[in-house]
Amino acid sequence: MNLLKKNLALLLAAALCLSLAACGGDNDAVVGDDWRVTGVVCAGGTITRGDGDVDVLVTVDDNGASFYWDDPDHTLFDSVDFPFTIPNARECFNEISFADLTANGESDVEISFATDSGMTYLTWLWDPDGYYVFRGDLSTYTIDGADLSEYTGLWQWEGESLWLCIYDDETCAMFDDQENMVQAGSLWLSETGIVLYFYDTGDVVPLDVTVSGDLVNIENDLMFVPAGGIQTGNGFRDDGGIDPSEYIGLWEYVGENLWLCIYDDDTWSFFNDQEDVIANGTLTADEYGVTLYFDGSGDEMRLDVAVSGDLLDGENNGTLVPADKIESCVPYFTRNGFEINAAVDAGTYLLKNGACSYYNLGKNYTVGDCYWEVIKNYDVTHDGIREIQFDAVCYVPASSLGTFDQEFIISTRSGLYDFYTGKWFNTDNDHTEKNHTERIDNHYVNTLEWNGQSYEVEYSYSTEAEFFVADWYMVYTVSYMVYLPEGYDGLLFVAEPEAKTYEDHMKWSDPTAEYYLTEENAVDLFFSVCD
Repeated sequence: MNLLKKNLALLLAAALCLSLAACGGDNDAVVGDDWRVTGVVCAGGTITRGDGDVDVLVTVDDNGASFYWDDPDHTLFDSVDFPFTIPNARECFNEISFADLTANGESDVEISFATDSGMTYLTWLWDPDGYYVFRGDLSTYTIDGADLSEYTGLWQWEGESLWLCIYDDETCAMFDDQENMVQAGSLWLSETGIVLYFYDTGDVVPLDVTVSGDLVNIENDLMFVPAGGIQTGNGFRDDGGIDPSEYIGLWEYVGENLWLCIYDDDTWSFFNDQEDVIANGTLTADEYGVTLYFDGSGDEMRLDVAVSGDLLDGENNGTLVPADKIESCVPYFTRNGFEINAAVDAGTYLLKNGACSYYNLGKNYTVGDCYWEVIKNYDVTHDGIREIQFDAVCYVPASSLGTFDQEFIISTRSGLYDFYTGKWFNTDNDHTEKNHTERIDNHYVNTLEWNGQSYEVEYSYSTEAEFFVADWYMVYTVSYMVYLPEGYDGLLFVAEPEAKTYEDHMKWSDPTAEYYLTEENAVDLFFSVCD
């Protein structure tokens, strides 16, 4: 599941034509050390692109490989991400090749690693759209002591009418409930389970083995459970009286922080308030209600339909009522393990890769570190409204920028978020007639719904950039004026790292779509504006 990320980006054209020497400051102040002799370089090579050859130096970590220009300025040229984490990848690195595997005049990438269990080979092919695509069918990854036979057989995608069949020849296929093959691919072993690669889509899906023996992908909330066969059929068993489709949908178990979802393929799942599946199975329906059959245990639960339309659990004296959504009583930040890791009025905090710089549609795209602090200027409450004025200040050193001989762009990513829902306060509301105000520029209104209450958050901001301030190449300030309901305390200022590539950076530029924080945001800086 890929969520588009959003940003409140600073796009500043530095109105200075800088030579290599003029980019000076910290770029030249490496204290005589050349990054190329610091021990981080694993290998070198030449990448062929349509417009010529580029000599690069290669660095490797557990998550990917980066290709830098072979010059003293440590400028990123391109990179590839591993489809899964490779522990001690730098130590296991064997060699890299930029050979043209497809004979299209563009370099592809092959990286090999030597482990105690043998050789691992990973392959990426150059795509005409301008990025590398991982090819699992051209890659192998084996772990000593693992036995593929443990995974061969049939697995059901929990909550879906799809089944995964794993064969002993390192291939796999997906089938629907009519036994039609909908996907085919290959697989290989990992340290924690297996990795699937599907030919048609190019999707790479790592699956970890749980203690119970299931296969899960935590990032995408995906689970496969062992299956005895493909369950065919066309839905509920109808014993007459009413249309069984009336039971399909989401039901809240009153007072139990449980939600029952009934699907149209005669299956069901119980969810907790954090949207984790805690039980599932099959069911039958009749005019008097439904009977749930629990997978694994063989237990049953009878739910009778009441005159009101609710479902009654007579054995446990419970009631299930129709629900529109699962709404947790635990704040989004809490249940996702995010910590408030930066304090207001407490000085600066380092944000790794928090700034990027480039020119001419991504040329010399470079990411580097920056520092953020939040300074609260006043915080007063009157007439039920809390007014807060604060400055979010970003400090960018020259050493974090690329080398340019013309005007270039510096970009950072930050914004306001809600602690309870995880929602980003997007800036599209001022384009609607209802929320638009002409009092000042950059004025926005967002409405939050949490535990049955509605909160309207109104704010405006202005920006200022100063160059060559003390030891900083740029000091960028976002000044916020915020109006909150007196009882609301969930406002956060969040500073986020920039993308590794220009292409991904541009994917984050849409300011109108909904955006919620995910696991990849764990490295962000979180400031609680409301303390």
